[in-house]
Amino acid sequence: MFASDLVEVFGISGCPDTSKFVKNQLVPFYEKFSSNFSKDFKLDFHAVPTGGSNVDGHYVNRCLHGKTECALNKLQMCAKKHVSGDWMVIIGCIQGLKSYNKALECLPATKEAKIVKTCAETDEGEYLLNDENSYRFNVAPASSWLPWIQVNGKREPYAEHHLKDVTFTHYRDSANLLIQISAVSLMTDGIVLIVFYVATCVYTMHVCAKKKKKPTANIRPDVPMSGFGTTTMGAPEPATASQMKKPEDVAAGKKEENNKKEEAPAEKKEEEKKEEEKKEEGKKEEEKKEEGGDAEKKKSSDEKDEGKKEEGEKKKEESKKKEKSEKPQQSKKENKKKEELRPREMPLTAKEQLIAQGKKVDKKEYQTMNDVESDWGDDPEKKKKGCSKDEGEGKKEKTKEEPKEKTKEEGKEEEKKE
Repeated sequence: MFASDLVEVFGISGCPDTSKFVKNQLVPFYEKFSSNFSKDFKLDFHAVPTGGSNVDGHYVNRCLHGKTECALNKLQMCAKKHVSGDWMVIIGCIQGLKSYNKALECLPATKEAKIVKTCAETDEGEYLLNDENSYRFNVAPASSWLPWIQVNGKREPYAEHHLKDVTFTHYRDSANLLIQISAVSLMTDGIVLIVFYVATCVYTMHVCAKKKKKPTANIRPDVPMSGFGTTTMGAPEPATASQMKKPEDVAAGKKEENNKKEEAPAEKKEEEKKEEEKKEEGKKEEEKKEEGGDAEKKKSSDEKDEGKKEEGEKKKEESKKKEKSEKPQQSKKENKKKEELRPREMPLTAKEQLIAQGKKVDKKEYQTMNDVESDWGDDPEKKKKGCSKDEGEGKKEKTKEEPKEKTKEEGKEEEKKE
């Protein structure tokens, strides 16, 4: 990039729009691409006051949001001047805070922190703010909105929300930045590919080394090899003295081999016999153990059976006792039910007692249907209509006969008394 590739930002610490831009656009852009910036590229931030005046021989700035904002602005500009490292990150940390003491925590834990603090609390900070304000009116006299963003001396309002896009498209020589970034990415991709290729080669070599080689045939020196050179080119090579053997030696060797073969089966048979004897002894011991275990099992089973029998007998005796105790209670209940079902004996009247004794009683003493009053009550129709003549006459006759019946009864009672 050329020296004219310049991005400048004008703002104040207490402005919410400036805080959004600094924290969401400016600081992330700086942290991501600052390592790829060329020496000619410059990204700058200017904290500006609204004005100022001399008070008792000292210059004092005025800020839009009061004294705390002026103190934070001075702290930002002093950090920009005296911090040799990433001063843009410190500006982003201070931006938007409402306490001077919290802003001091954003400074690095080095000797530079003390220098920045003394700068912000003395006339040096006031003069720095005044210089930033004068620079603003010279470079951006029409800056009526904050944050005010300029690229190569021209305002770019689109950069307030898209700083990266503006920086990569607006610059005359922005291709250099893009080439550097793409070169770094290509280098990393190339390294990854090389490592992958080497790893695959090592793996294939390891797999191939594990594969077994085919076994070669054992070649006897005393047997001539058939093939080219033996059948067509002439006779085979003569055998050496060590390879030549007498027939006597051959016969003796065969006898020794036969003797060894005969001895071997005899030894095997003896070993087999010993093994069989050991197996039989082991079986006998196991049978003895099993017999002892069976006897113990039988004893335990017999004891269990006897215990079960005793428990069964006890249960039977208890059930019999319960039945005996329950039987009288059941018989009492049955008798009560039978008594309830029996017909009740009604007491006899005096006349019924005479009849039961066999004494004679006149028929007139028995009540007839006419003498008994109706249980159904009077008919409502008769009450409405009134009594007829016949009924009235019948009533008169009854009234006349009633005193006669009474006299007869009195006479009978007198006879009984006599």
